[in-house]
Amino acid sequence: MSEVVKENHERLLKFIDEHKDLVQENNFKELYYLFAEEVTRKLSVLTSLFLESNINFMEYLDKIPTHCFRYSDIKNIEIPNNILEIEEAAFVGCRKLVSIDIPSSVTDIGDFAFANCTNLESIILPNSIKHIGRYAFHDCPKLTNITIPESVKYMSYSIFYGCTNLKKIVFENTEQKILKIVDVDTIKDLRNFLEVNNECEIIFKG
Repeated sequence: MSEVVKENHERLLKFIDEHKDLVQENNFKELYYLFAEEVTRKLSVLTSLFLESNINFMEYLDKIPTHCFRYSDIKNIEIPNNILEIEEAAFVGCRKLVSIDIPSSVTDIGDFAFANCTNLESIILPNSIKHIGRYAFHDCPKLTNITIPESVKYMSYSIFYGCTNLKKIVFENTEQKILKIVDVDTIKDLRNFLEVNNECEIIFKG
């Protein structure tokens, strides 16, 4: 264990010891956010402290907070099925992240959630996702295909801006419903709205 990791580990243990009441109540969610407020407002740093200490903090949350894994070196991650929401920029700049399988508990993907994940090749969206925020997959050049589940009721603009190698988008819904969801009239308008090029095949399976 490096000196930095050791120092961070001791820092975290000291904080937990000072808040034994929350630990005894199994209130890890409150402990997590309290630590974020008192020790650092940079949740990516906080996340590193928990991961270095082998504490799976996500088991005690119902959402992955804004900037939680921002610019971290994670290569893969297992999201537990108690997570309901991936907040804004939660994984922004995770340039070593290759693939991610989102559990069926998640309903919302926030703005810029996976932006600038330059090595992301695969992401599986479950049929529980209802909301996809703007620039959610911005600048993911290794992403080649993606399936948008039937459950999606709202998609913001520029979701795929900068996904230069995206070859196929499969919508598990009808063309009419997707155009209505994003409030456009034609497939050309849909391409412009999502910011995908003409080489990207768009398939409707509804």
